[in-house]
Amino acid sequence: MSQVQASTPRLLSACQAGLKLVIEMVNRMHQVTVAVAKAQLSSLLDTIATGEAVLITRRGKPIAELVPRRPVRDLLPQLQALREGLPAQTSSGVATIRALRDEAAP
Repeated sequence: MSQVQASTPRLLSACQAGLKLVIEMVNRMHQVTVAVAKAQLSSLLDTIATGEAVLITRRGKPIAELVPRRPVRDLLPQLQALREGLPAQTSSGVATIRALRDEAAP
């Protein structure tokens, strides 16, 4: 059996586990209408404080999502990964803005 064939069941298992996690997250998300959100704001804030998100809908369409606040320090690794994924700058920001401005000039 090749390595690809041997790793396929593990890959499928990992995909299925990831899909189950996403489905569980969506199912756990509270969904309320605007009217209910207005009437029960304090209760919704208690729910958010426990770490759960709340989806607010108007006429069945999602319009807002209330999520727990995350400290900025928790986001720093994601920001660092984003920075590392960006291409290196070959010129200064000032030079880039000037070039863009000059290209747009009639």
